[in-house]
Amino acid sequence: MYVIFIIISYYFHNDFFFIHLDWLSQKKKSMNFEELSSDDLAKELRCFYAEARTKNGNQYSKSALVSIRAGINRHLTSPPYSRTINIMKDKEFMSSNHVLIGIVKSLKREGADKTKHHPPISNGDLEKMYSSGVLSITNPTSLVRKVWFEITLHFCRRGREGLRELTPKSFLLHKDDTGREYFTMSYNEADKTHHGVDSRESVKDTRLYALPESDLCPVKSLKLYLSKRNPKNNAFFQRPLTSFEPAYDVWYVNAPMGYHTLGNMMSNISKAAGLSLTYTNHCVRATTATVLAHSGVSSLGILSVTGHRNEKSIQSYVNAPSVSQRRQYSETLQRVATGVVSQCNLTSPAPPSSASTSFVAVREVSESTMLGGGSLFCGSSFHVAGEGQLHINVYTVPGGGKRNEE
Repeated sequence: MYVIFIIISYYFHNDFFFIHLDWLSQKKKSMNFEELSSDDLAKELRCFYAEARTKNGNQYSKSALVSIRAGINRHLTSPPYSRTINIMKDKEFMSSNHVLIGIVKSLKREGADKTKHHPPISNGDLEKMYSSGVLSITNPTSLVRKVWFEITLHFCRRGREGLRELTPKSFLLHKDDTGREYFTMSYNEADKTHHGVDSRESVKDTRLYALPESDLCPVKSLKLYLSKRNPKNNAFFQRPLTSFEPAYDVWYVNAPMGYHTLGNMMSNISKAAGLSLTYTNHCVRATTATVLAHSGVSSLGILSVTGHRNEKSIQSYVNAPSVSQRRQYSETLQRVATGVVSQCNLTSPAPPSSASTSFVAVREVSESTMLGGGSLFCGSSFHVAGEGQLHINVYTVPGGGKRNEE
């Protein structure tokens, strides 16, 4: 019975695997495709890649097709089948992969690739979620939203996976050697990269630490939520009371929160807080990796939190610039292109104290242009050196400012 539950739970989380099963059922083919030889399986996959369609009759996007293939491969190579094949790389599957590549190229040519990326939540929107009161401890709805978001952020949970299976016992409270409190998860349920039966799987030892000096301490919120849950129901996420008083001992009804509500938690938070985008649950996972990467955490450190198997999986997070960086890039390009450079936005990288830096510029430039109010060199001095070269002295002061001095 326990083995059956594990297999059903695995299938439930492997949504892309079900797409292949649906196609087999529609085409009245054998559902036992795991037993096919590599050659026969390759022939079947060629047809599947070419014919697979969404419920609306549209072709799947590039990312969906790649994920479907990975899901099938993961199913074949995991217990109880444990086949030693790779439908993505083995030469026996070259023909089926050529079909997939051809479909992807066709989608790009037609502009029909509807790949949906999961952007990280911008710093401005992160701040707004809290400042708006949408994430707070003042009422049942804002409290459960805050707890959900911080659990998803710190434990880098994947979208909607396993949320209904969580119970109060899923979280354990500890103290470290300094006496600081933190929560851990008592177990990591199966997801698409962690089935519990593969020795290559990384072990996540993530901690949600208390911030004693902050009113928004995540440990304080989680402890409050645990104390306000309805003890008659074992589900961790419960439906909030529609009418309550802060003095009530219980803030939640005797019923688990619905799958749809949990699956759209970040979307509902985005709308309630008036964020710049309507984010999805998976965007929180992207936010975890991106924030850590932009904060200087090593790739191995990020892997220990996200649970990814290799560094390539997180390169998009590590290399992608933030929203503020993209904004800065655009402003820089436009200012240079139009010749408008704002002095107040200029900073000197690692300026020496009371030192001057000498630049060499072209000689066909007027003094009014060089020293005008909107000029990069406003407040600097310049002189013509030997052979007609123009030297400009930009004087700096400690802190990166610029001093008008000749």
